[in-house]
Amino acid sequence: MSWMDAMSGSGPRNRRRMPSHTSVLMVKARAKEARAARRKITAVVGLAVIVLVLAVGVGAMAVKQLGRVLFSESDLFNLRHLDLASDGALTPVHLREYAGLEGARNLFALDLRQVERNLLGAARVRSATVTRVLPDTLRVRVIERVPLAVIVADRPWIVDRQGYVLGPSAGNSRLPVIRSLQEAGLRPGHRARQADSIEALELLDLCDRTPLGKLIGIAEVQGRQQDDYLELRLRSGARVLLGRTELESRLTKLAQVLERNREMGLQPSLVDARGQNQFAVQY
Repeated sequence: MSWMDAMSGSGPRNRRRMPSHTSVLMVKARAKEARAARRKITAVVGLAVIVLVLAVGVGAMAVKQLGRVLFSESDLFNLRHLDLASDGALTPVHLREYAGLEGARNLFALDLRQVERNLLGAARVRSATVTRVLPDTLRVRVIERVPLAVIVADRPWIVDRQGYVLGPSAGNSRLPVIRSLQEAGLRPGHRARQADSIEALELLDLCDRTPLGKLIGIAEVQGRQQDDYLELRLRSGARVLLGRTELESRLTKLAQVLERNREMGLQPSLVDARGQNQFAVQY
């Protein structure tokens, strides 16, 4: 290699190191083709997704339309019979109104969950089950809340064992009365939440579920949070100061005391049942 060749960089070694103009053009062309291929794939995938979404939408509409034709608009499933029953005092007329079934024509046009929600919106309804009996019957079964007591706050309200307000009391009820001046603002469907009311309800529920209720005969319960006892008035006229702890044990012992006094022909005016072992009796 000559001195001129070395100076000009045109020797064999330099030619091997420098890419040719043709190679550069080929690389650029391949990159352009790759970008075009990626754009084409992206477009194809996007089009496929759009077609799939449209197909699903059209299919759903077709299925919905088919469902209307076969079920909710079919005369075969027209509502012809209402099988309405409750375990309490609510009549089929009440249940039909509470369920919102006026104007219902087709079993499958009815939203059963909405019918259940309508029923549960009634204060007296504790639970409700709504089912279709094909081809033409709607069956409704309701379990009612059972009145347990009357809470006297701003006015007398009938409540169940959970404290739910069922409605106003007419004033001639034989239910025991809970005096709770703090339970203001109650309405049907609301729930008594004051501690004294809840404690009184637990007491009356215990009496209602056991023979203690008939043996003792509670007419009224009143409690004040600052006291360590509940004050009872019995149907016999006697007053009872009942400790708040171990209620079942205290009530059992109270029933025994009252029974012994009846056997002896005695009528207590006051029973102090705040102690653990001995109950003081006044006549």
